[in-house]
Amino acid sequence: CKTNIIGIWLSESDADYKIEFTSDGYQKEYLNNVLQTEVALYFIQKSCGLNQDNGFDIFLVRKLQGQSLVCEVINNLYIKNNQYILTLTNERGQLEKYIKQ
Repeated sequence: CKTNIIGIWLSESDADYKIEFTSDGYQKEYLNNVLQTEVALYFIQKSCGLNQDNGFDIFLVRKLQGQSLVCEVINNLYIKNNQYILTLTNERGQLEKYIKQ
């Protein structure tokens, strides 16, 4: 899963927002093609914080400097019409969908 997530992903709900996952473990956020100040380390894990391994959830775990972990569930990572699609459920329970560029 980690090798497939590397790259730039465009938000389906906000064309001005994209995220980049680098091969060296960083997640970068861009708004209107401008790098935002928050650069996080990211990990793909079966547990995150109080969410323990239940046998089926996979978490995108982000660690911002000096802050606690951010845990998002990777709902799906699939190919449709020759494009990678990533769906996440964020900590607020909202579904986010991204298309790999």
